[in-house]
Amino acid sequence: MKNQSFMALAASLLGCIAALNASTAAAQEADPALYGAEPAFDLVQISPDGETVAMVQNSTEGSAVVLFDRTKADGGLETVLLTNAAIHLLEWEGNENILALLSDTERLHIDRDVESIDFWRWVSVSRRTKKATIAFESSRLITTASGGLISTLPSEPGKALFARWNERARASRGAYSLNKVDLETGKGELFVAGKNGTNDWVIDSDGNTVMRADVDFRKHQMEIYSRTDTSAPMELVRTVSYEEGDYLPLILYAIGDNPNEIVALDRTIADTNHIVGLNRQTGEVARTIFGDEKHDVLSIQYNARHARLDSAVIYDEMPKMLHTDEAIQKVQTDIAAALPTAAVMIISRSDDQKQLVIEARYAEKPTEYYLYNADARHLELLASSRPELVNDVSIDRREFDYTTEDGLLINGYLTTPRNTEATSLVVLFAGTLLGRDTLDFDALASFFAMRGYAVYQPVPRGSVGFGKQFQQAGYGEWGRKVLDDINNGVRALLSTGEIQSSKVCFVGISDGGYLSLAGATLSPSLYSCAVSANGISDLTAQLGHVKKRSGFERVEFWERVIGSRFSGAEELRDTSPVNRVTAAAPPILLLHSKDNTEVPFYQSKIMSDALDEEGVYHEFVELKGNDHYFSSAESRIEMLRRSIDFVDRHISE
Repeated sequence: MKNQSFMALAASLLGCIAALNASTAAAQEADPALYGAEPAFDLVQISPDGETVAMVQNSTEGSAVVLFDRTKADGGLETVLLTNAAIHLLEWEGNENILALLSDTERLHIDRDVESIDFWRWVSVSRRTKKATIAFESSRLITTASGGLISTLPSEPGKALFARWNERARASRGAYSLNKVDLETGKGELFVAGKNGTNDWVIDSDGNTVMRADVDFRKHQMEIYSRTDTSAPMELVRTVSYEEGDYLPLILYAIGDNPNEIVALDRTIADTNHIVGLNRQTGEVARTIFGDEKHDVLSIQYNARHARLDSAVIYDEMPKMLHTDEAIQKVQTDIAAALPTAAVMIISRSDDQKQLVIEARYAEKPTEYYLYNADARHLELLASSRPELVNDVSIDRREFDYTTEDGLLINGYLTTPRNTEATSLVVLFAGTLLGRDTLDFDALASFFAMRGYAVYQPVPRGSVGFGKQFQQAGYGEWGRKVLDDINNGVRALLSTGEIQSSKVCFVGISDGGYLSLAGATLSPSLYSCAVSANGISDLTAQLGHVKKRSGFERVEFWERVIGSRFSGAEELRDTSPVNRVTAAAPPILLLHSKDNTEVPFYQSKIMSDALDEEGVYHEFVELKGNDHYFSSAESRIEMLRRSIDFVDRHISE
C-alpha cells in the first residue's frame, strides 16, 4: 500500500473522531467531555497475514471494532462490531475472524433481591458476514464465565480453546477446564476436564495439554503436573507452598522456544517477580528469562495463535517491554531511537514478523500507534489514541519522590500546567493499591492541571510493582502507614514552595476513594476538601461484601491486604472513615455508581449519614448505572464535572 493512501486513511479516521467531538471541541479549555472520554482508538492488532489492522474506536455512539485493509487504495475502512459494552481485548483468530472480550453490567433478581452483576463475554466477529457470535451463548454464567483464551487452534480454523469454569467437569463442585468453541455457532464443548483446584493450563500449538497447576487454597499449596508425551497421563512433578493470603507462587503461560521448557511467572526466587523457564520434567526453575531487581513484571503479551509468550512488561517510571525473540527486541530498540521521547512497545505483529504495530507512550501527550514495515524499515503514524487532546494539552509531568522515616522510597508524579504557576494542589489517587500510577500520560491528571492545579499522584507502600516487601509493608496499613506515605508526600511537596497555596483537595477513585475519606477524617487539618468516587467508608462491611460474593481464596487475600475482621476488628473500626467523622472534617463530595458490584452503593450512603450527624458539609451524588471502574464515558465525564466544580469552590485561589 502506498504511503500517501495509508496516511489519507489515518487522516480519515481522525476526521471521524473530530466530527464526533465537533460540539465539544469549541467548548472551554479542559472540558470534562474531552478528558473523561474513552481513548478514541485503542487495542490495535494486525492480522496474521499483515494485510488488515483492527482497532477499537470509541465515540458517543458506543465502542466499535473497525478494520482497514492495507491492500486497498482507499483502506477499505469498515465497522464489524458496534456495542455499548466495554471492549477489553482484541485477538485475530485467523485473517477473517476477530475475537473481542466484552463486559457489561445488568440488574437481575437474585434471592428475592435485585443485584448488579458484571457479565463478561467473548464475542467472535466474522469479517465476511459482520455477524457477531457469543462464545458459550447457551450458558449464562456470571462474571468470569467468559474464561481465558488459550489458543485459536491454527490446525482447526474457526475453533478456539478457552480455559473456564465448567460445572459439568466434575460431579460435585465443577472445575476450571478447557473448552473448545465453534466460533460460527458459539457452541462450546468440554475438551479437557480440570480437577478440584485446577488453576492453570499449558498447551502445545496443537491444543494438547502439557502442564497443569492445581491449588489447595486451604493448605496453601500449588501442585504442578506435567508430561512430555501427550499420550501419557499427567504426573505430579512439584509441590510449592505459599503464605496464607499471598499471591500464588507461579502462573503458567506457555511452552518456550526450548520444547523442554515452560515459561511462567515466578514469585519465589526473588523479592520481585520474574519470568522464568521451568524444567518440563521437574517443574523446577531452570533459568530466568526476564527479571529486574527493583520492579515486578506487571503484564505479559500472550500469543493465542501460537500458544506462546511473546513479551513481558516491567514498569520503572515508564513501561519497558522485553521480548522473548531477540530479533524483535532489536527492532524495538531501533524504533525507540527514532522516537526518543517515547516508551516504545511492539504490541502486535504479523506471522512473518514483517508488519509490526507500535505503541508509543509519552509523559506529556497521549499514546500514539504506528505501523512499522520491517523490510522497508519504515515507520508510519496510524493514529493518536486521543486526537481531540493533541492540541489541547499543555502540561509538564515529572517524578516527585521522597524517602520515609522508615527508609522506603515513595515514588510520585507531579503534573503542572505549562507556563503557568499552579494555584493549589490536587492529590489524585484514581485506582487501586493493587496497581500503580506511572509517568506516562494520564488524562485525569492532565485535566486538573489544565484547570490550573498542581496534581500529585503518590505511589504509597502496598502498591504493586516494587516487589513483595514493598507491597506487604502496606498490608493492614491502609489508614495508617499507607495514608502517612501520602500525607508526608503532600507535606514534602508543599515545603518546596512550588505551589502558591497550601490548600489541598484529595480526589480519590476506588481504593483512592477510601484514601481520600481517610485523609479527610483521620488527617482533617491537611485537606481543604475531599472527593470520593466509588470509595469504601466501612472496611469491615466491605470485607463482608467480599465474603458474600467471592470464594475462600479471595476473602483470605483481602483480609491480609486490608486486615482481619476478627483479630484486627478494632483496627478496622479505627481506620474506617465512617467511624472517624468529626466536625473538623473538610467539605466532602461523595460520588457512587448505583450499579457498583465491587464496592456497594451503601458505602457512600452510610458515610453521608455519618457526615449529616456531625454537621459536616458534603454533597452526595448517585451516578446512574455503570460499574465500579467508570467504564462508560458518560459516568466518567459526570464524575469529572462534579469533581472540578467541587474542587474549584473549595481550593481555587
